[in-house]
Amino acid sequence: MEMSRDMAMGSNPDWQGNVAALRVAQLIVSEIWTGQQTRAGLADRIKEGMAWVAQIGFPQVYDLAVAQAMCEFVNEKIGELQAMSKEDRAKRFPQAPKDIDAWPMISVASRRKPRRKPAKSMPDYAGLRQYRKARSTGIHVGVYDGVEAGLDTDGGRWQTICEEHGHICSHDTLALARAHAACPEGWCEVCQRIVSGWPCLNVSHNEVDCATAGLPRDQWCPPCQGRR
Repeated sequence: MEMSRDMAMGSNPDWQGNVAALRVAQLIVSEIWTGQQTRAGLADRIKEGMAWVAQIGFPQVYDLAVAQAMCEFVNEKIGELQAMSKEDRAKRFPQAPKDIDAWPMISVASRRKPRRKPAKSMPDYAGLRQYRKARSTGIHVGVYDGVEAGLDTDGGRWQTICEEHGHICSHDTLALARAHAACPEGWCEVCQRIVSGWPCLNVSHNEVDCATAGLPRDQWCPPCQGRR
């Protein structure tokens, strides 16, 4: 069966110079007309045709616009068959699929980048540049612009702060401040005790229990109350 030029090109002749892609789309339509193509296998046949075009030296078929043009061409021809009366269709395309009226329109999924998980909103603290949990301790650490936050910047403008224990580490650059945020146990004494497993988190005890420090029993901290 021979196609006229208008029938062959469809209503969207812009194939971005990729004649091979157009020929593949025409071949797929011809397969539908002659009953060689089924509804279930149509999407795979489109992908197979696209891969073949790329293989023979037309990689631009993977451009979404060209791929979608192929689909629009096939959809248009399916739509023309569906618009015909059954009698007219039987005369002109006797081998066309009997269930062509139920065929859906096909499309090419765009190659979207995987969606990033939305970042959790940071507290609205003055000068805050980063606010994350440290993996080693599970405690939030903030990175601040000390000037904007109104902090002492004698040791450096950029401040890394353990949000739970209040310890501060100053730096000359934002990059250093961010790097230290990942390991608060390196500069926060309480976090250091958490990571090392020391039961008493009171840094004034200097890694000795309350009893050895000579404190009255009612002042012992809970982790140390059962120790000798």
